[in-house]
Amino acid sequence: MKNNSISGFSDISVWCKAFEHLDQAVIIAASDRQIVYANKKAEHLFEYTRQELITHKTSVLYADYDDYLRLGTALFNPNPDQEGEVFAIRYRTKYGRVFDGRVSGGVITDDDDKPRYFVGMVTDETTRLKAERALNKLHLITSNRELSFQERVDNILQLGSELFGLPISILSKIDKGVFVVKQAFHPDNKLKKDMAFNLSETYCAHVYEANDATGFNHVSSSEIANHACFKKFGLESFIGVPIFVDGERYGTISFSGSSPCRKFIKQDYDIVRLFSAWIGHEIAINNYIQEIEIAREKVNILANTDALTGLANRRAIEHCLDDHLEKVRLKHSSLLTVAIVDFDLFKNINDTYGHEVGDKALKRFADIFHTVCRWEDACGRWGGEEFLLIFPNSNTDDANAIVERLAYELKKVIFEDAPQLSLTVSVGLASFEAGDDRNALIARADKCMYHAKISGRDRVVHTLPTGT
Repeated sequence: MKNNSISGFSDISVWCKAFEHLDQAVIIAASDRQIVYANKKAEHLFEYTRQELITHKTSVLYADYDDYLRLGTALFNPNPDQEGEVFAIRYRTKYGRVFDGRVSGGVITDDDDKPRYFVGMVTDETTRLKAERALNKLHLITSNRELSFQERVDNILQLGSELFGLPISILSKIDKGVFVVKQAFHPDNKLKKDMAFNLSETYCAHVYEANDATGFNHVSSSEIANHACFKKFGLESFIGVPIFVDGERYGTISFSGSSPCRKFIKQDYDIVRLFSAWIGHEIAINNYIQEIEIAREKVNILANTDALTGLANRRAIEHCLDDHLEKVRLKHSSLLTVAIVDFDLFKNINDTYGHEVGDKALKRFADIFHTVCRWEDACGRWGGEEFLLIFPNSNTDDANAIVERLAYELKKVIFEDAPQLSLTVSVGLASFEAGDDRNALIARADKCMYHAKISGRDRVVHTLPTGT
């Protein structure tokens, strides 16, 4: 940078006026790098007054003295290595804050082309570089399929807190004016999942009103100083954005703190919008997955459930019995008993009272099973009016006591449309014996049930007469 009309410091007053209102910090130094001028932006950036700066050499501005020496060789000398080059430097303010800066500049010469001054123009790159690093981290987080959705959201909340310097971060769901915390970070762990607040008590009310990214860097000095959120929680700084899932507003992601922060710039709003877009997309995917899982579970239930009674169907109860038989074989000493339960004279019930009453009888049996039997017991519809019951860890006496109670409760059932009807069942029991498979065990229980039928019905049989 050269000016052939400059012969002394007083002659650079025009330059100083030109530099005064630039958005870059401008430092002018003499040939020995003693500071002779600093514009307003330099005072603000380095936190020195102008009078303080002109008492120092430019070395006071560097976080690393080696950078001071390097810039002296590369840029601030009469014969720089490369004119117009831009350097990334770590600077230090009066109060010790270190920031990443970008500096360009060069030499100001006099009429004889001798170097008189050096001018350096410094831009604080901290925010831009933090944003670049945040975007790189965001990519790593969102592309890591080893993390669960919740873990990725947790990492994004932490990333936003670091980027904006705001310690409180929240993913919310908002419905009918209620703000519900879904995930959050708070330095004092005061925010828990599913905590609920009135939306009007949060700054996210402004996010919803704007339907876009919104921020306040110093609430108590702003137009919302009387906001309920500030009065209640004392939050001075906030940035948030709505989250959309399949085009519908879901909630917000927001970052806040109890102290004022730097003014938010377009780049900040762009980044929180990226956070929001990714989370909204992932919530939509999760919703689809859950819907598929629910549908699959419903199909599975339908495939394994008797539509009338809600009990397991024949295929499902067979698989259940096979599982219990495998466990018994592995343990060698575990007990297992099964029962075949058949309604007595069921055809007469249908013929006399109608199939609707017959269906009610089968449903009541299922209800009583759930009331009388233990949580580990299983029951499935084996045929029309026939049921297979499985009693794990039970001998014949244990199972007998349970089915006797079941039969007793069934007799107490009264139907308004068939008050004379008395429900009874014939039951056959069989306990596991070495070498039994499913067919052998059920065959013995079925023989006992048949014997109960021919012996007068309404009874439980677990031992066949000799020679039967």
